[in-house]
Amino acid sequence: MHATRAVPRYSSRAAWFLVSLAVIAAMLVAATADAEASQSTNAQSLSFSLTSSDDFVLTDTEFWAYDEAAARTYFSNALVSGPTVSCTGGGPGGVNCQPGNQPPAPPAPDPNPNRLNPPVNNNKCVFFNGGDVTVQPQNSTYTQPLTRSGLNGSGNWRFTWTYQVAVGTGVNPVDERTAWILESSDPANGVPISASGWMAGQSTQNKTGKNARFKTSHGLLDSFGAARLENAGIELLDGDGNVLGGVELGQPGFPNYSVNQNENFYYITNAGTFNSPPGLLVLEGWVDDIQNGLVVANDGTTRDNFPGNDNQGGDRIVFGEEDPQNGEALWLADVDQPGTYTVKMFGTLKGNPGEITTGFSATKDITIVSECTA
Repeated sequence: MHATRAVPRYSSRAAWFLVSLAVIAAMLVAATADAEASQSTNAQSLSFSLTSSDDFVLTDTEFWAYDEAAARTYFSNALVSGPTVSCTGGGPGGVNCQPGNQPPAPPAPDPNPNRLNPPVNNNKCVFFNGGDVTVQPQNSTYTQPLTRSGLNGSGNWRFTWTYQVAVGTGVNPVDERTAWILESSDPANGVPISASGWMAGQSTQNKTGKNARFKTSHGLLDSFGAARLENAGIELLDGDGNVLGGVELGQPGFPNYSVNQNENFYYITNAGTFNSPPGLLVLEGWVDDIQNGLVVANDGTTRDNFPGNDNQGGDRIVFGEEDPQNGEALWLADVDQPGTYTVKMFGTLKGNPGEITTGFSATKDITIVSECTA
Protein backbone atom coordinates (compact mmCIF):
# COMPACT_ATOMS: atom_id res chain seq x y z
CA MET A 1 0.00 0.00 0.00
CA HIS A 2 1.48 3.27 -1.02
CA ALA A 3 0.89 6.47 0.85
CA THR A 4 0.05 9.43 -1.31
CA ARG A 5 0.18 13.16 -0.42
CA ALA A 6 -3.22 14.74 -0.54
CA VAL A 7 -3.40 17.54 -3.12
CA PRO A 8 -6.05 20.17 -2.26
CA ARG A 9 -8.66 20.80 -4.85
CA TYR A 10 -10.46 24.13 -5.31
CA SER A 11 -13.59 24.85 -7.19
CA SER A 12 -13.42 27.32 -10.04
CA ARG A 13 -15.43 29.76 -7.91
CA ALA A 14 -12.90 29.55 -5.05
CA ALA A 15 -10.02 29.99 -7.49
CA TRP A 16 -11.66 33.09 -8.94
CA PHE A 17 -12.10 34.44 -5.40
CA LEU A 18 -8.42 33.97 -4.58
CA VAL A 19 -7.32 35.57 -7.82
CA SER A 20 -9.62 38.49 -7.12
CA LEU A 21 -8.09 38.92 -3.67
CA ALA A 22 -4.64 38.96 -5.23
CA VAL A 23 -5.70 41.57 -7.78
CA ILE A 24 -7.27 43.74 -5.07
CA ALA A 25 -4.14 43.42 -2.94
CA ALA A 26 -2.00 44.45 -5.91
CA MET A 27 -4.30 47.40 -6.56
CA LEU A 28 -4.04 48.47 -2.93
CA VAL A 29 -0.25 48.28 -3.09
CA ALA A 30 -0.25 50.31 -6.32
CA ALA A 31 -2.65 52.85 -4.86
CA THR A 32 -0.49 53.15 -1.74
CA ALA A 33 2.60 53.62 -3.89
CA ASP A 34 0.75 56.20 -5.98
CA ALA A 35 -0.33 58.03 -2.86
CA GLU A 36 3.23 58.03 -1.58
CA ALA A 37 4.46 59.30 -4.92
CA SER A 38 2.02 62.18 -4.90
CA GLN A 39 2.54 63.23 -1.29
CA SER A 40 3.70 66.82 -0.98
CA THR A 41 4.75 69.25 1.69
CA ASN A 42 3.84 72.91 1.39
CA ALA A 43 5.51 75.86 3.07
CA GLN A 44 5.26 79.63 2.96
CA SER A 45 7.35 82.60 4.01
CA LEU A 46 6.99 86.37 3.82
CA SER A 47 9.31 89.24 2.97
CA PHE A 48 8.71 92.81 4.13
CA SER A 49 10.53 96.04 3.36
CA LEU A 50 9.79 99.45 4.81
CA THR A 51 11.50 101.89 2.47
CA SER A 52 10.52 105.12 4.24
CA SER A 53 13.05 106.75 6.54
CA ASP A 54 13.46 105.22 9.97
CA ASP A 55 15.63 108.02 11.38
CA PHE A 56 14.55 111.57 12.20
CA VAL A 57 15.97 114.58 14.01
CA LEU A 58 13.43 116.76 15.81
CA THR A 59 14.61 120.06 17.31
CA ASP A 60 12.67 123.04 18.60
CA THR A 61 12.75 124.65 15.17
CA GLU A 62 13.34 121.89 12.60
CA PHE A 63 12.32 118.36 11.68
CA TRP A 64 14.71 116.40 9.46
CA ALA A 65 14.19 112.98 7.84
CA TYR A 66 17.03 110.74 6.71
CA ASP A 67 16.88 110.06 2.96
CA GLU A 68 18.16 106.49 2.85
CA ALA A 69 17.71 106.20 -0.92
CA ALA A 70 19.94 109.25 -1.45
CA ALA A 71 22.50 107.94 1.06
CA ARG A 72 22.84 104.71 -0.93
CA THR A 73 24.12 106.64 -3.93
CA TYR A 74 27.28 107.59 -2.02
CA PHE A 75 28.43 103.95 -1.93
CA SER A 76 29.35 101.43 -4.62
CA ASN A 77 28.22 97.80 -4.60
CA ALA A 78 29.89 95.80 -7.36
CA LEU A 79 31.12 92.41 -8.51
CA VAL A 80 34.90 92.20 -8.12
CA SER A 81 35.86 88.56 -8.82
CA GLY A 82 34.69 85.03 -9.59
CA PRO A 83 33.37 82.61 -10.02
CA THR A 84 35.23 80.09 -7.91
CA VAL A 85 33.94 76.57 -8.57
CA SER A 86 33.32 73.65 -6.22
CA CYS A 87 31.35 70.41 -6.50
CA THR A 88 29.60 68.01 -4.12
CA GLY A 89 27.71 64.79 -4.74
CA GLY A 90 30.44 63.23 -6.84
CA GLY A 91 28.93 59.73 -6.68
CA PRO A 92 30.88 56.48 -7.20
CA GLY A 93 34.48 57.30 -8.02
CA GLY A 94 33.65 61.00 -7.96
CA VAL A 95 32.49 60.83 -11.57
CA ASN A 96 29.88 63.59 -11.17
CA CYS A 97 32.54 66.05 -10.04
CA GLN A 98 35.08 65.29 -12.77
CA PRO A 99 36.11 68.32 -14.88
CA GLY A 100 34.40 66.89 -17.95
CA ASN A 101 31.05 67.04 -16.15
CA GLN A 102 31.33 70.71 -15.19
CA PRO A 103 28.45 72.79 -16.63
CA PRO A 104 28.92 76.30 -18.02
CA ALA A 105 28.86 79.00 -15.35
CA PRO A 106 25.53 80.83 -15.09
CA PRO A 107 25.54 84.64 -15.27
CA ALA A 108 26.65 86.27 -12.03
CA PRO A 109 23.82 87.48 -9.78
CA ASP A 110 23.24 91.21 -9.50
CA PRO A 111 24.73 92.78 -6.36
CA ASN A 112 22.63 92.21 -3.25
CA PRO A 113 20.98 95.60 -2.49
CA ASN A 114 20.60 94.74 1.20
CA ARG A 115 24.39 94.84 1.60
CA LEU A 116 24.20 98.63 1.49
CA ASN A 117 22.05 98.70 4.62
CA PRO A 118 24.90 98.62 7.19
CA PRO A 119 26.93 101.54 5.78
CA VAL A 120 23.77 103.58 5.15
CA ASN A 121 22.71 103.03 8.76
CA ASN A 122 26.16 103.48 10.29
CA ASN A 123 26.82 106.81 8.55
CA LYS A 124 23.52 108.62 9.12
CA CYS A 125 25.01 111.09 11.61
CA VAL A 126 28.09 111.66 9.44
CA PHE A 127 25.71 112.68 6.67
CA PHE A 128 23.82 114.93 9.12
CA ASN A 129 26.83 116.63 10.71
CA GLY A 130 29.31 116.41 7.80
CA GLY A 131 32.60 114.50 7.57
CA ASP A 132 33.99 111.31 6.03
CA VAL A 133 31.65 108.37 5.49
CA THR A 134 33.17 104.90 5.88
CA VAL A 135 32.45 101.22 5.27
CA GLN A 136 33.40 98.91 8.12
CA PRO A 137 35.69 96.00 7.07
CA GLN A 138 33.14 93.35 8.11
CA ASN A 139 30.62 94.93 5.72
CA SER A 140 32.93 95.50 2.76
CA THR A 141 32.95 92.12 0.96
CA TYR A 142 30.44 89.32 0.53
CA THR A 143 29.77 86.36 -1.76
CA GLN A 144 26.80 85.03 -3.70
CA PRO A 145 26.63 81.40 -4.89
CA LEU A 146 24.57 79.70 -7.59
CA THR A 147 24.28 75.94 -8.07
CA ARG A 148 23.83 73.90 -11.24
CA SER A 149 23.71 70.17 -11.99
CA GLY A 150 26.55 68.54 -13.89
CA LEU A 151 26.27 67.84 -17.62
CA ASN A 152 25.10 64.30 -16.83
CA GLY A 153 22.34 65.66 -14.58
CA SER A 154 24.12 64.74 -11.35
CA GLY A 155 26.52 66.47 -9.01
CA ASN A 156 26.02 69.90 -7.45
CA TRP A 157 28.34 72.43 -9.05
CA ARG A 158 28.60 75.62 -7.00
CA PHE A 159 29.71 78.89 -8.62
CA THR A 160 30.60 81.68 -6.19
CA TRP A 161 31.25 85.37 -6.93
CA THR A 162 32.74 88.04 -4.67
CA TYR A 163 31.33 91.57 -4.36
CA GLN A 164 32.57 94.68 -2.63
CA VAL A 165 30.79 97.58 -0.93
CA ALA A 166 32.88 100.76 -0.81
CA VAL A 167 32.63 104.53 -0.47
CA GLY A 168 32.12 106.08 -3.89
CA THR A 169 34.96 107.83 -5.66
CA GLY A 170 35.28 111.50 -4.70
CA VAL A 171 32.53 111.33 -2.07
CA ASN A 172 34.48 112.41 1.01
CA PRO A 173 34.11 114.65 2.81
CA VAL A 174 30.34 115.16 2.70
CA ASP A 175 28.66 118.42 3.70
CA GLU A 176 26.35 118.61 6.68
CA ARG A 177 22.71 117.68 6.03
CA THR A 178 23.75 115.54 3.05
CA ALA A 179 21.03 112.93 2.35
CA TRP A 180 18.70 114.54 4.88
CA ILE A 181 15.41 116.25 4.02
CA LEU A 182 14.03 119.23 5.92
CA GLU A 183 10.42 118.19 6.49
CA SER A 184 9.31 121.15 8.62
CA SER A 185 10.59 124.45 10.03
CA ASP A 186 7.67 124.65 12.45
CA PRO A 187 7.40 121.28 14.25
CA ALA A 188 5.80 122.60 17.44
CA ASN A 189 2.39 121.06 16.69
CA GLY A 190 3.75 117.70 15.65
CA VAL A 191 5.24 116.28 12.49
CA PRO A 192 3.85 113.60 10.16
CA ILE A 193 5.21 110.06 10.11
CA SER A 194 4.42 108.20 6.89
CA ALA A 195 5.23 104.80 5.41
CA SER A 196 6.12 103.32 2.04
CA GLY A 197 7.30 99.83 1.24
CA TRP A 198 6.44 96.42 -0.12
CA MET A 199 5.79 92.83 0.84
CA ALA A 200 6.12 89.54 -1.01
CA GLY A 201 5.54 85.87 -0.31
CA GLN A 202 7.15 82.59 -1.20
CA SER A 203 5.38 79.24 -1.32
CA THR A 204 7.06 75.93 -1.97
CA GLN A 205 5.75 72.50 -2.85
CA ASN A 206 8.00 69.52 -2.21
CA LYS A 207 6.70 66.31 -3.82
CA THR A 208 8.36 63.04 -2.89
CA GLY A 209 8.38 59.65 -4.57
CA LYS A 210 8.39 58.68 -8.22
CA ASN A 211 7.25 62.10 -9.44
CA ALA A 212 9.44 64.07 -7.03
CA ARG A 213 9.84 67.78 -7.64
CA PHE A 214 10.47 70.97 -5.71
CA LYS A 215 8.62 74.06 -6.92
CA THR A 216 8.97 77.62 -5.66
CA SER A 217 6.48 80.38 -6.32
CA HIS A 218 6.38 84.09 -5.51
CA GLY A 219 2.81 84.84 -6.55
CA LEU A 220 0.31 86.94 -4.60
CA LEU A 221 -2.80 86.53 -6.77
CA ASP A 222 -5.38 83.76 -6.52
CA SER A 223 -6.82 81.79 -9.44
CA PHE A 224 -9.33 84.61 -10.09
CA GLY A 225 -6.62 87.27 -10.32
CA ALA A 226 -7.43 88.84 -6.94
CA ALA A 227 -4.78 89.71 -4.36
CA ARG A 228 -4.50 87.14 -1.57
CA LEU A 229 -3.99 89.87 1.03
CA GLU A 230 -6.90 90.71 3.34
CA ASN A 231 -7.58 92.37 6.71
CA ALA A 232 -4.32 94.26 6.31
CA GLY A 233 -3.11 97.57 7.62
CA ILE A 234 -0.15 99.65 8.77
CA GLU A 235 0.06 101.27 12.20
CA LEU A 236 2.39 103.55 14.13
CA LEU A 237 2.97 102.55 17.76
CA ASP A 238 4.72 104.50 20.51
CA GLY A 239 7.32 103.07 22.88
CA ASP A 240 4.59 101.62 25.13
CA GLY A 241 2.83 99.84 22.28
CA ASN A 242 -0.05 102.30 21.99
CA VAL A 243 -1.43 102.76 18.47
CA LEU A 244 -1.09 106.39 17.44
CA GLY A 245 -2.68 106.02 14.00
CA GLY A 246 -2.56 104.04 10.82
CA VAL A 247 -3.98 103.08 7.44
CA GLU A 248 -6.23 100.16 6.52
CA LEU A 249 -5.16 98.35 3.36
CA GLY A 250 -8.42 97.17 1.82
CA GLN A 251 -8.62 96.33 -1.86
CA PRO A 252 -5.92 97.29 -4.36
CA GLY A 253 -6.07 100.91 -5.44
CA PHE A 254 -5.42 104.35 -3.98
CA PRO A 255 -4.74 104.94 -1.15
CA ASN A 256 -4.06 101.31 -0.39
CA TYR A 257 -1.68 99.34 -2.56
CA SER A 258 -0.97 97.86 -5.98
CA VAL A 259 0.33 94.46 -7.03
CA ASN A 260 3.40 94.50 -9.28
CA GLN A 261 3.71 91.28 -11.27
CA ASN A 262 6.54 89.40 -12.96
CA GLU A 263 9.32 91.33 -11.22
CA ASN A 264 12.78 89.97 -10.53
CA PHE A 265 13.45 91.38 -7.06
CA TYR A 266 15.72 90.33 -4.19
CA TYR A 267 13.72 88.15 -1.78
CA ILE A 268 14.74 87.71 1.85
CA THR A 269 12.66 85.88 4.45
CA ASN A 270 12.23 88.32 7.33
CA ALA A 271 8.51 88.34 8.19
CA GLY A 272 7.86 84.74 9.18
CA THR A 273 7.75 81.14 7.94
CA PHE A 274 4.69 78.91 8.08
CA ASN A 275 3.84 75.19 8.18
CA SER A 276 7.29 73.85 7.46
CA PRO A 277 10.84 73.79 8.76
CA PRO A 278 12.93 76.49 7.04
CA GLY A 279 14.81 73.72 5.24
CA LEU A 280 12.04 73.60 2.64
CA LEU A 281 12.23 77.32 1.90
CA VAL A 282 14.71 79.37 -0.09
CA LEU A 283 15.49 82.10 2.39
CA GLU A 284 17.34 84.60 0.23
CA GLY A 285 18.11 85.35 -3.41
CA TRP A 286 16.91 86.93 -6.65
CA VAL A 287 13.47 85.56 -7.56
CA ASP A 288 14.44 84.38 -11.04
CA ASP A 289 17.53 82.62 -9.70
CA ILE A 290 15.41 80.87 -7.06
CA GLN A 291 12.78 79.74 -9.58
CA ASN A 292 15.43 78.69 -12.10
CA GLY A 293 16.88 76.30 -9.51
CA LEU A 294 20.16 78.17 -9.14
CA VAL A 295 19.75 78.90 -5.41
CA VAL A 296 19.44 75.99 -3.00
CA ALA A 297 16.91 75.84 -0.18
CA ASN A 298 17.95 76.18 3.43
CA ASP A 299 18.56 72.43 3.71
CA GLY A 300 21.60 72.95 1.48
CA THR A 301 20.58 70.60 -1.35
CA THR A 302 16.95 71.05 -2.48
CA ARG A 303 16.32 73.47 -5.34
CA ASP A 304 13.56 74.24 -7.82
CA ASN A 305 13.38 71.68 -10.64
CA PHE A 306 10.01 72.75 -12.05
CA PRO A 307 10.61 74.28 -15.49
CA GLY A 308 7.20 75.96 -15.78
CA ASN A 309 8.17 78.93 -13.60
CA ASP A 310 11.62 79.74 -15.03
CA ASN A 311 12.28 83.45 -15.64
CA GLN A 312 8.71 84.32 -14.60
CA GLY A 313 9.59 86.69 -11.77
CA GLY A 314 7.27 87.21 -8.82
CA ASP A 315 4.63 89.52 -7.35
CA ARG A 316 5.07 92.35 -4.86
CA ILE A 317 2.42 94.26 -2.96
CA VAL A 318 3.66 97.87 -3.01
CA PHE A 319 2.32 100.82 -1.05
CA GLY A 320 3.10 104.48 -0.56
CA GLU A 321 5.87 105.93 -2.69
CA GLU A 322 6.83 102.41 -3.81
CA ASP A 323 3.48 102.18 -5.60
CA PRO A 324 3.96 103.33 -9.23
CA GLN A 325 0.24 104.04 -9.58
CA ASN A 326 -0.03 106.25 -6.51
CA GLY A 327 3.45 107.45 -5.57
CA GLU A 328 2.43 109.03 -2.29
CA ALA A 329 3.60 108.02 1.18
CA LEU A 330 0.85 106.83 3.53
CA TRP A 331 0.38 109.15 6.50
CA LEU A 332 0.16 107.26 9.80
CA ALA A 333 0.18 109.85 12.60
CA ASP A 334 1.76 113.08 13.87
CA VAL A 335 4.35 113.00 16.66
CA ASP A 336 5.84 115.80 18.72
CA GLN A 337 8.36 114.04 20.96
CA PRO A 338 11.69 112.28 20.39
CA GLY A 339 11.68 108.55 21.09
CA THR A 340 11.54 105.10 19.53
CA TYR A 341 8.41 104.27 17.56
CA THR A 342 7.35 101.17 15.62
CA VAL A 343 5.77 100.86 12.20
CA LYS A 344 3.76 97.63 12.06
CA MET A 345 2.26 95.97 9.01
CA PHE A 346 -0.22 93.16 9.60
CA GLY A 347 -2.81 91.13 7.74
CA THR A 348 -3.82 87.71 6.47
CA LEU A 349 -2.34 86.03 3.42
CA LYS A 350 -4.96 83.73 1.94
CA GLY A 351 -3.67 80.44 0.62
CA ASN A 352 -4.11 79.04 -2.85
CA PRO A 353 -5.42 75.46 -2.94
CA GLY A 354 -2.97 73.30 -0.99
CA GLU A 355 -1.33 76.29 0.67
CA ILE A 356 -1.73 77.90 4.07
CA THR A 357 -3.93 80.82 5.04
CA THR A 358 -1.96 82.61 7.71
CA GLY A 359 -1.87 85.81 9.66
CA PHE A 360 1.33 87.80 9.70
CA SER A 361 2.86 90.80 11.41
CA ALA A 362 6.08 92.60 10.48
CA THR A 363 7.61 95.60 12.21
CA LYS A 364 10.36 98.15 11.86
CA ASP A 365 11.51 100.60 14.51
CA ILE A 366 12.00 104.27 13.76
CA THR A 367 14.03 106.63 15.92
CA ILE A 368 13.42 110.33 16.52
CA VAL A 369 16.26 112.12 18.31
CA SER A 370 16.84 115.71 19.36
CA GLU A 371 20.40 115.63 17.97
CA CYS A 372 22.27 113.16 15.78
CA THR A 373 25.29 111.79 17.63
CA ALA A 374 25.55 108.10 16.71
